[in-house]
Amino acid sequence: MWSLQILIISSILLYIGFGLYLYIYQRRFLYHPTPPIQNSQVPITKIRSGFRLIPVIILNHRQPNAIIYFGGNSEAVHLSAKTYSALFPKHTIYLACYRGYGGNKGTTSETALYRDALTVYDYALPKHHAISVIGRSLGSGVATYLAANRAVERLVLVTPYDSVESVAQAMYPFYPISWLLTDKFDSISRVPKITALTLIVLTEHDDVVPHNHSLRLAKAFAPGQVFVRLIPNTTHSHFDKNGNYRNLLRAFLELYSII
Repeated sequence: MWSLQILIISSILLYIGFGLYLYIYQRRFLYHPTPPIQNSQVPITKIRSGFRLIPVIILNHRQPNAIIYFGGNSEAVHLSAKTYSALFPKHTIYLACYRGYGGNKGTTSETALYRDALTVYDYALPKHHAISVIGRSLGSGVATYLAANRAVERLVLVTPYDSVESVAQAMYPFYPISWLLTDKFDSISRVPKITALTLIVLTEHDDVVPHNHSLRLAKAFAPGQVFVRLIPNTTHSHFDKNGNYRNLLRAFLELYSII
């Protein structure tokens, strides 16, 4: 009898303890900041937002149209500068540098990333006829927020989720994630406010964002507004150099077609 009671009490304490661990360290699970940028030949522009400066990598200056790119978790966006500059020669490219990433000052949070996204957009808007947006993984949540609050020509969501809360709840089904989670990145709730023609790109073997979360997001769009394409023989983290992926992005954003 005592052994059963001890087992029950131990299980309860273990459950509560791990729940507290998830709550306290949740941003360590969600954000994986990249190390400081060193010896990079990519020029970084500082955009003022209130009392702080937001670093942004700007490529192909003075093009009529623009693309703003929000990277994924653990992604050093400056390493993609040559790729996107060559892929979209008719667009000025803005690679957003997250707070806390690449040696940037500040704390990474959902609210902070949204605020910075609006700042980058508002900085770019007077310089271009139209602005399209790409959001990869973590950045897909930032991209949907921006597209729901600003006029976006075209929207690309790469390995996106319906919400971080939904993905986390599936990972930890025995915990009330909605109570524990601070940064929820609820992309699916913003879909009704998005008017941009949208492309959702999936990798065949995604071990981070299961396809059901991406497809649930896709189904929330109006019929004919969204295209879903899967890139064969790719994973969540390794697809950038895939020719099918690059051709798909260029067709949708540079040539205004779909393959």
